[in-house]
Amino acid sequence: MPRARPETSWRVVSALLVPLLAACPRFPADLCDGPGCTSADASTVAVDASDANDAAASPVVDHDDAAHAVHMAPSGSDDTGDGTPENPVQSLDKAIALTTAAKSFVRVCEGTYAQTLALTTRDRVLTVTGGYGCPGSSDAWASAHGMTTFVSTDTHRIEAAGGTLRMMRLERSDAAGLDVANVALTIATRGRASLIDVSVQAGAGSAGTPAVDATSAALSGRDGANPTGAAGGMAIVTACVPGSSSSGGRGGSSNGVAQDARGERGARTPSSSARANEGIAGEGGTFQRACTAGLRGFDGAPAVAPQATSALAPDTFLAANASAGAPGEPGQGGGGGGTAVGESGAPSGASGGCGGEGGRAGGGGASSIAMVVRQGIAELTRTQLVSGTGGRGGRGGKGASGAPGGHGLQAPVVGGPGPCGSGDGGYGAGGAGGGGGQGGWSLGIVLFSIAELRVEGRIVTADEETSSGVTLGSAGEGGTGGEGGTAGSLGASERGHDGKAGVRQAIVLVPTT
Repeated sequence: MPRARPETSWRVVSALLVPLLAACPRFPADLCDGPGCTSADASTVAVDASDANDAAASPVVDHDDAAHAVHMAPSGSDDTGDGTPENPVQSLDKAIALTTAAKSFVRVCEGTYAQTLALTTRDRVLTVTGGYGCPGSSDAWASAHGMTTFVSTDTHRIEAAGGTLRMMRLERSDAAGLDVANVALTIATRGRASLIDVSVQAGAGSAGTPAVDATSAALSGRDGANPTGAAGGMAIVTACVPGSSSSGGRGGSSNGVAQDARGERGARTPSSSARANEGIAGEGGTFQRACTAGLRGFDGAPAVAPQATSALAPDTFLAANASAGAPGEPGQGGGGGGTAVGESGAPSGASGGCGGEGGRAGGGGASSIAMVVRQGIAELTRTQLVSGTGGRGGRGGKGASGAPGGHGLQAPVVGGPGPCGSGDGGYGAGGAGGGGGQGGWSLGIVLFSIAELRVEGRIVTADEETSSGVTLGSAGEGGTGGEGGTAGSLGASERGHDGKAGVRQAIVLVPTT
């Protein structure tokens, strides 16, 4: 049968998965570290060999024997049908409810059923076979007659005791909304699930959540403070986001000590190198104006956007979210004015404006996966697996603009030469743009390492150079990075990086330790 060559090495993809598999002791064991982990205890997911053997002890001996089967047709009735060839039921749920230990086969005539195929019985292994002629036709209940298709907006499932599917197509329609992975079939059984002459086709995964542009307005700097008599103006501080602030330098004081008459340098947190922008004190006495004005503080440096990442969350099958852009650096405060010994105190410098908020991160696109084998033994015989297109990553949000600094004060004019004025605060930088989310992955089989996969009777433990009947859709495109916020003389901050495209892979092995 046709075999698809994998797009990348399973070892590479497994390595990408490992960082996300460290901290959540849940179903399956130790698989995730964030929201979306399921609550089943890890002890419930180990394959029980005795259960697997018990399931295998119920082979398909005669799936065309009407006496041991429940019958299902589009023209049937769940209200009046009894599951006989002459009086079939309409839904698979009703057909399963009519099965017994002696009647463990479900025969489904050709046609398309808008239903989810779910084998969840715990006390017996069932076989569901499609392709029969429908009642009322000349070939009623003749086997291998036509195509039986189950189409659903949800994932088809084989769980609990397991079961066998024959001669049918399982399809899942495109995922709607945002952040919805498209998995056509999930197998999680304590026994085995056998697919014989089956086609499984996933629709497209949905797009990742687009980020909202940053809207929080940055705080502007505060104006400098006037002196009080011979005492210089107090330092002015503007608190920005936690861990970030800007302060104007204290004004020089005239108390007969030349050092105190020097204005202080403006500052910002986090600190960075800046020119000496404090006012310089004069050395003369009264009426000798020999001081220097405080200088304007530097504008904040533009923020840098984080690099794009690549990973798959094995609890939700969403591709990696991007990272938010860094906030802009605050402007440096202006220098305080200097004064001469014996003259009035000088005004303090203005504080700088705060940096803009970084752009928010775009969400990872949702994946399209034909089949996920979480637990138990999955056997594929003449089975085709088709994945759809991964969802596009969400776009990154735009960074917010930085705020202007406050104004310094001119030297007071009081009938004679006074102290020197103070400097303005610098402009805060805009925030960097948020990154675009990675595009959703397109995968044939996701195999958890506690499960077992057999293809045409051979155990498969990794993505190999040839793989069974896997046709891959397109990987999702990465989301667009957000624009950087603007402010100050140094221009806009860095635009967020576009997200990486998703990964295409025939078989992905997910470790559980």
